[in-house]
Amino acid sequence: MNIDTACSSSLVALVEAVNVIELGKADMAIVAGASATLHPGVSVGFNRMKMLSPDSACQSFSKNANGYARSE
Repeated sequence: MNIDTACSSSLVALVEAVNVIELGKADMAIVAGASATLHPGVSVGFNRMKMLSPDSACQSFSKNANGYARSE
């Protein structure tokens, strides 16, 4: 099964796997996630707009927040 929900794909895949096992439709499940940024254009644009954290740290809701770090 392929699940694409943008930022939450891995978590949604894990929840789906747990649900399938709990319903007895499967004995086990393998869950994997991957993110491939093949074109640098988006990251370059975000950087030019000063959206990315210069220290690559996400500090949500902190007074020290200075942008965000891209991740899955």
